[in-house]
Order: sequence, then C-alpha cells, then structure tokens
Amino acid sequence: MIDQFDWTQLRHAYGPATDTPRHLAALTSSNEEARMDAVMHLDVAILHQGFPESATAPAARVISWLLATGAVAADARAALIEFLGGVASATFELRDQPYFSALIPELEGSVIEAYQTISGLLDADLPGLRIPLAETAVEQLRLPQLASQRPAMASKLRDWISWGDENRYFWVLLLGELGEDVLNFLDDPDPAVRIRAALAPTSQHNDHATGIVIAALGEDLPPGVHRGELVSSIVSRVDDFERIAEPAAEIARQAEWTGFGHDWGPLLEFAFPQPYRPGAPLSSAQRLYLDALVSNEQLWNPRNGSVALVFKQTGLPHDRRQCRRIVTAAATQ
Repeated sequence: MIDQFDWTQLRHAYGPATDTPRHLAALTSSNEEARMDAVMHLDVAILHQGFPESATAPAARVISWLLATGAVAADARAALIEFLGGVASATFELRDQPYFSALIPELEGSVIEAYQTISGLLDADLPGLRIPLAETAVEQLRLPQLASQRPAMASKLRDWISWGDENRYFWVLLLGELGEDVLNFLDDPDPAVRIRAALAPTSQHNDHATGIVIAALGEDLPPGVHRGELVSSIVSRVDDFERIAEPAAEIARQAEWTGFGHDWGPLLEFAFPQPYRPGAPLSSAQRLYLDALVSNEQLWNPRNGSVALVFKQTGLPHDRRQCRRIVTAAATQ
C-alpha cells in the first residue's frame, strides 16, 4: 500500500515527504521507538498544527489500510485513529479556504475511505478504543458526502447512553455534535450529562439549557467539562452581562493568569463590549466583575503581556491600583 504513492512528488510541513514511507512502515515494526517516532512524524509533519499538505491524504489512506488489516501495533492504534480524526477536521474546516482548495478533493476521498475503516472497527466492539473511534467517526461525518451515515452513528450513541456507563456524558456530547436533539437529557440525574446536553448546538436557543450553563459557571465542574466551554457558550447565548455577573465574578476571583484566552478574559471582554473611557460610569455588573479581578493577585504581573493585552482591548489599565480606584469611584457615582 505504501508503495502505491510517489512520495518524492509529495510534501509535508518540512519539505519533500521522502521520509514518510519509512515512518509508515515503522508502524508495523516491533521497534517501539520507531513506532512512536512514526506517530510523531504524522503529528508534526503530515498534519502540522492541523494543516494538511499534499502527503496528508496519501498518508491517511495508508493509515486506514493498516488499521483495517490489523497490521498496526496495539500501542499505536489510538493515536492513528485520532490522526484520522484530525485529517477529517482539517478537511471540513479548510474546505472553503482558497490556499487549500487543490488538496481538498483528495482529502475528502481519504476521509470517506477512512470512515469505512473506523465504522468497521466500531462494529468490532473494541471497548478500549470506543471513545477515539466514536470521536473520529463524528468528525468524519461532518462531511456532507457522509450525511447518510449519520443516523446509524446516532443510533449507536443512543444505545451506549442507555447502557449507563461512566462515558454517558461523552456519548451525549457526540450526539449533540452530530446535530441530534439532546434536550431530553437536560434533566438527567448526572450533572455531566445535563451540562453536555445544555452545551449542544441544538440546545443553543433553549432557555432551560441556558440556565444550566449559567448555573454551572460558578460550580465545581464534573469530569469532562471545562470552564472555557461554558464561557464560550454563554457569551454567545445571552445579551446582558448582568445575567451572569455573579458566577462570572466567582470565576474571576479564582482565575489563573492563563485564563486570559478562555475564561476570565472573554468574560472581561463581554462585560466591556465598548472600551472603558476614564471617568465613565460602570454598571453594577461591571463593577462587581472588575472588583473580583482586582481581588485576584495572580492577574497583575506587569511583565505579563498576554494579560495586559486583554485589559488594553477593553480600555482598562493593567494596573491593580488604578483598577481599584476605578471600582471605588464607580461605587460613589
């Protein structure tokens, strides 16, 4: 299978893909180091940071064949399944980008072919691989060419949810990503399942789902749910920061500086949709949130340019004393 492609005419992120056949062959090797090097080659060269090259589709076809024939060593299978999911994601996300237009037809063909392999492995019932297989299958099913296969996958997911194992929340997540209605899980006794159902795209305009997301903002989260997901979802659902000010402030009081991109940072930008002007009044919600940030000493290192940029974008000074003065002045207005 590897020899079916002229790798000298193909490229990966670092140049001609002449080293790729050696790595693909190593996936069936008894040499563990060579297998792991091959997996790394796929990640850093064939699909570098999620961007494909001309060698990506041929490599995906080889990986599909190796998985289908059972030739791959067991310790590499999960990583190779995830690689195929990454190829599917890149193909879908970049299909309208002119720079990648020449690659898309081959990539789509490789994804369709790989879905047959992934679907077959799902039917083989490999419990240790069920999560990466299902996740990859759902990524592949985003392609319009595979739309007819979505109901069968949805049926599988619903069956697994009914089994009541610890992965129910994950099957609900994938069911929602397939575009299925998961509103019936909003009252599930498992908080992870409820939150996952509330975060689903099909629950976007449901008031009960929005209430669940708001409530979860200020709570200890169950495994498998991340604060950034809640924040990203809620800022696209509600129009008034006042509605989420209390749980947002709780996040701000406990946030780490690294949350500038996914939790307290997006919330600060939501609280100040128009940049702050010196002397301008603050709403009670803005004052509450800024006061919570001031109380958190982790966010005020003057050398932290990333944090400072978030404040700059909202018109606020990245200076703890100045922000405290703004809060104090606003309280007297």
